Amino acid sequence: HSGPVLMVFGHPDSRSDGYDVYFGDIMKKFPNTLRMMHTDCAVARAKELAEDNRTASLHAWGQLKWLLSLIFTRWRPTLRERHSKDGLLIQRAAEIEGSGGSAAMNRWHMMCQDAWLKDRKPNCISWPWENHPWERALTRSARALNIPTIGFQHTVIGAHMFGQSPASNADGFNSIPDQIICNGPAYRNQLVDWGIPEDRLSIGGNLRLAEPQKLQYDAAGPIFVALPGHHRFSNEIMEAVYPLGKRGRQILFKTHPMYNYPFDETEFVHRTRAPLHELPPISAVVHCLGTVGLEALLNGMPTFRYRPRGDIAMNILPPNLESEAVDFDTIAQALESIKKPDMPKLEDILSPINYDVWQEAFSSGSRQHVE
Repeated sequence: HSGPVLMVFGHPDSRSDGYDVYFGDIMKKFPNTLRMMHTDCAVARAKELAEDNRTASLHAWGQLKWLLSLIFTRWRPTLRERHSKDGLLIQRAAEIEGSGGSAAMNRWHMMCQDAWLKDRKPNCISWPWENHPWERALTRSARALNIPTIGFQHTVIGAHMFGQSPASNADGFNSIPDQIICNGPAYRNQLVDWGIPEDRLSIGGNLRLAEPQKLQYDAAGPIFVALPGHHRFSNEIMEAVYPLGKRGRQILFKTHPMYNYPFDETEFVHRTRAPLHELPPISAVVHCLGTVGLEALLNGMPTFRYRPRGDIAMNILPPNLESEAVDFDTIAQALESIKKPDMPKLEDILSPINYDVWQEAFSSGSRQHVE
């Protein structure tokens, strides 16, 4: 195979007809493109998507002999790290990480992707770039095999999301993709400010986030609450907002598509899977993490950013946009005095899709940055 490969998560809304939640209709526009599912995608789901004969799963490159090593996989800070000025914070983070299976899952994925790269040597790879550890490993492994890498800045990069900065990499730019295609000027400029070289950045447009579709506003309509993938944050939001339903206020809760969150529906509290533009007229949007807050503001909706107690929920908005910050003690009152904001200029945030940028990126397989 000589075409590009998109590595994507197993999002429930992706389809086998060429549509992918992260890359939109790129597979339709470029028929030579294949799709490789991240190991977070269940095998049964990967088989559903593979009905297009263009999708495979990284699980296929896994080996049983690796499983024993995964049992002992965890983050073990070095003696120097433990005794540094940030030693207590590092040890705390290591204990929290070590209390779950994330290290083993990441290692499994990295082993699978390395085996795939060495076996198939794809023409080039693109993925929803967020600079996670497995992505840094993917970039390094691909560079060692002379495989071009294209990161797609597909979603938000808020003021607190320092993980996208090369300063967060132990090896600096060696873990940054050869090219990063951004969804618009706001986040591109933020990456420049954080030190990503401009010659690695381009704007390919908004493939994923819903563009303004003139959502219907109704001051007496339901409150739309987008629960984040963070379970504890969702617990607190539910505790703060759910009682409003008992007072007769209509509330629509939407759980994160990748994580289920159980709760009881009532006459006034309902669950929805609908995207923003398919909702009935609503009065306000409550968000915490995720992209819904940006989409709501771009539609001129009253928007509230929930800040949990004793923790940091990263602000996902670009510098030129702001939603009203609320917490457990202030959200009820804030939702009683809703004000409709002005519509921002879309062109300052997101750009139209530019397929020429993608065409050039996919066809420039031999052009790489050598450190």
